[in-house]
Amino acid sequence: MEPGHHSDGRRPARPRRRPRPVPGRPHRARHPAHRLERPVRSRSGSARRVREGAGRTPGGPPPPRRRRPQPARRRPRRPGHPAHRPRPGPAPYGGGPVSVPLTVALCSNRPGLLLSALDRLSGVLGADDHLVVIVDTAADAATQRRLAEPADRRRTVFFNGATIGLSYSRNLALKEAPTRHVVFVDDDIVPTTDAMEDLRTALTGGAHVAGTRITADLQGRRTPWWLTAGQLHYLGSHHPDLPASIWGGCFALDRDHARLLGIDFDSRLGRVGTNLASAEDTTLVRRLAALGATTAVLHDRQVRHLIPAHRLRPGYLLRRAYWQGRSEVRRRTAGSGLHKEWRRNRSGGPGARPAVLAVLYIAAVLTGIGRELLEQARRRP
Repeated sequence: MEPGHHSDGRRPARPRRRPRPVPGRPHRARHPAHRLERPVRSRSGSARRVREGAGRTPGGPPPPRRRRPQPARRRPRRPGHPAHRPRPGPAPYGGGPVSVPLTVALCSNRPGLLLSALDRLSGVLGADDHLVVIVDTAADAATQRRLAEPADRRRTVFFNGATIGLSYSRNLALKEAPTRHVVFVDDDIVPTTDAMEDLRTALTGGAHVAGTRITADLQGRRTPWWLTAGQLHYLGSHHPDLPASIWGGCFALDRDHARLLGIDFDSRLGRVGTNLASAEDTTLVRRLAALGATTAVLHDRQVRHLIPAHRLRPGYLLRRAYWQGRSEVRRRTAGSGLHKEWRRNRSGGPGARPAVLAVLYIAAVLTGIGRELLEQARRRP
């Protein structure tokens, strides 16, 4: 028997050959050396052909796919980062920050004082400033013609047609102001160019509310014995020896910021006709400051408040203290308001006269508080 043969003499079967791959004929590759070609696109857009499986070891995993390098992710900056701070605008030719245009609002129910007030304001307005006048009374035709005559194209006059109230007039001025920043000036205030420019600078620097010091100008009259420095706030003027605060006689407001917070002048406060209600200005400032608004008090910049003779009478001052008490109840600060009024009235100086006057005016404040509480109780169902 030949070697390699079976016992019966048959030859063993030869091992089966694998078919050789034919280039260009698609079929499943069975040999590691068999590689098909496929067209791919290059980055430039031209077609080129690469061999499938290039760089792959027989029986091993495919080579890693190359990816484009991604830019490194930056961590979010914290709120106080300098990148989040607003960049200053372009500087004018003279250098320094850009000044903002102002709208000066003059709200009055005394047409006899408006013409002189307009003359005083015309000298302190800037080239880009505007003037909005709100007449809160039923003015006659002659007064309307005199106020509405086109003496200055920057002036706009609105007539309420009746006495509606100071808060309504100031809200109307905020609505009709053509600029973002509004400066409220009373008809008996003597503004200065320095005061207006300092208010403009405070607003440009980011303040949302700014006010000046207001000094009482008795116009050459002697101070009566029933009036001390502790009662000057009843005349809309600051105590000369105490820090000033923002009052409605002369103050500036960022109108857009107040709108964003939904705050305006409270119609329950402010004067209507002959009543002496107040606190619509200080209430607005308090609400804005409570919501994070920036306030600025210009202690070293003052404007004069012209005090007429009838406001120096004791009847007017006591009636003003009475309405102060009613205003404190309307804005729900009766307790703290009473303490504030006692502290202000007692700041008239040492001696028996300031102490007696403080008790007298506090009695008027208490009367106003009681009257307002009684009326509110009667209106409840």
